[in-house]
Amino acid sequence: MQSQKVIQNIRTLKVFLKSGNEENLNRIADFFPALVYIFDAENRKISFSNRKFEQWLGLTPERLSEEFQNDLLNLVHPDDKELVKSELRKFNFLKDNDALTYTARLQTRENDWKFFRTEGMVFSRNEKGNASSFIFISQDISNELKESEDLEASMNFFRETEKLLQFGSWRWDPLTDALDWSDGMYALLEYESNPDSVSFRAFADFIEEEEREHVLRFIEDSLHNKPEFEITYTIHTLKGNHRIVHTKANSIYDANGTLIKVLGVTRDITQQNRDHKDLIDYKQAMLSKEKFLASGSWEYDMVNNTINWSEGKYRLFGYEVNNLETLPPVTDQLFASHVKFPKWSGFKDKWDIILSHPDEHIWEYEIRTVQGERRILESYASILRDEQGNPQKIIGATRDITRIREYEESLKKKIAELDRSNKELEEFAYIASHDLQEPLRKITTFSERLKERAGSELSPDSTVYLDRMLVGAANMRLLIDNLLEFSRTSRHSQPFMKVDLGDILKEVETDLELKIEETNARISNNGLPVIEGIPTQIRQLFTNLLVNSIKFRQKDIPPEINIHCEKITTDEKEMFNLERDQQYFKIEVRDNGIGFEQEYSNRIFQIFQRLHGKSEYPGSGIGLAICKKIADNHHGKIFAVSENEQGATFTILLPETQS
Repeated sequence: MQSQKVIQNIRTLKVFLKSGNEENLNRIADFFPALVYIFDAENRKISFSNRKFEQWLGLTPERLSEEFQNDLLNLVHPDDKELVKSELRKFNFLKDNDALTYTARLQTRENDWKFFRTEGMVFSRNEKGNASSFIFISQDISNELKESEDLEASMNFFRETEKLLQFGSWRWDPLTDALDWSDGMYALLEYESNPDSVSFRAFADFIEEEEREHVLRFIEDSLHNKPEFEITYTIHTLKGNHRIVHTKANSIYDANGTLIKVLGVTRDITQQNRDHKDLIDYKQAMLSKEKFLASGSWEYDMVNNTINWSEGKYRLFGYEVNNLETLPPVTDQLFASHVKFPKWSGFKDKWDIILSHPDEHIWEYEIRTVQGERRILESYASILRDEQGNPQKIIGATRDITRIREYEESLKKKIAELDRSNKELEEFAYIASHDLQEPLRKITTFSERLKERAGSELSPDSTVYLDRMLVGAANMRLLIDNLLEFSRTSRHSQPFMKVDLGDILKEVETDLELKIEETNARISNNGLPVIEGIPTQIRQLFTNLLVNSIKFRQKDIPPEINIHCEKITTDEKEMFNLERDQQYFKIEVRDNGIGFEQEYSNRIFQIFQRLHGKSEYPGSGIGLAICKKIADNHHGKIFAVSENEQGATFTILLPETQS
């Protein structure tokens, strides 16, 4: 429309310039809000120009005729010159009253560039019918382009916003049922391409069938009763996807109260609705978890000085949580009425105590519930800080540990009773073992005297019986000695001190020198550390293990015993369930003896448990049990790994220090 108007103006101006008074024609040309000029094609110069050239471009008629008479392109921006050349060539083929248009940048008097829309047509022809001059009108459209660009940018921003926030806007004319949709609405309904026209009736088909009647009735009632309305419902898109949308609309009425249009926004809230449902489910799960675990959470907002309790926290104090509005606010007075402290100094002092810790604090306290029931609670608090490190909130959780503490008290009593009973048993075993020594010594002494003085007079059977009695007495003495040693180990009252395991091992080898020589045993080690221990028990530990390896050697094969020691790694501490902050040594005693089936690896450490007969391998079955007791006394562990006829490896885990 605007281009047609300009063409009409050119034609009108052309008529005036050809037929009117020159002064009036100049005034008319100067009145035009554009550059008006006539280009003499035969002489290649501008034969007429209005004053806008001087006002806008700073070019007087004299400069135009002198500087630009051969090349108008000197006015054109370098990047637009090829375009202008191409367009100007087309003017030679114009018919009368036809016009051509192009846009290019021209240099203004301020030495900047502005966009001009130039429209021209043939002004006159020579006797051969060729165009001899052209008339041009160039309008400054810089502001128009900027407004157009701004508008396009605004529209793009709006479209991106719709896409980002997943909504669409629309306008509905109730009289014609016509709907104007934004791009967001088309995207919401998953249109591949925008249709020519849409209607409210067509949109209604997208509403889920089960909800359609209700939604349409609601909208109809709202249009007659209130100017604004909003509703949430389900739609299905062209691709068959189901979405939950929320529509908010505003009805526009004329002066007579007649509805003339409805403006609205429809937003996809599928994810929001899903998140809301997930939040409700999560909250319900947390409430169920709090109820099941007898716990509750709380939050202290230090900025607003407010405290909030969860339902679980109220439940811990005996409050019914069926109606949240009836629950009392959390205050000093409320807490003081329940907490059994010698003196409740208020929340402020408690917060100061919590803040005195870096980030976390745990404490327990006793309360009385609303019903008067005694409970012991444990609270955990964590501090949330801003970027500057200033505390903003304290969040925490509280749990009911009444049963745990009651169980611990009961367990302590049982442990004390068990310790008393064990002590009595240990004392009995010690006394019994000690007191049995005297009658056993008499039995052995008189049996030996009987054999010495009357042995020749005894029958062969009597001699066998007497020998068996002496063997039994010897076995009994060994058993009592070992039992006495086990009792001493259980009743350890000796202090821990620095013990050089290497020196202990040398002493044990010296004690066992005869056995080592008799069996040609070879004992090696890679160096043993110094630890805190009880020297006599550590010596007994190595003695029993070496004697065990020598005793259970393979026939006709000299015993080879290798003792290997190394520090335990962090992973091994976790594997063996040891204290992470303590340093441990792993001592492995490997031999090439007869070994045993791995299924008996626990049984061999039990008292009086034997895998072989006494006649073949004499002993009391207490040696390895004493080893285990010594390892336990040193807060360590002992275990064995073996295969039948493949030797055995006894592993002892001992801490470097006794904390």
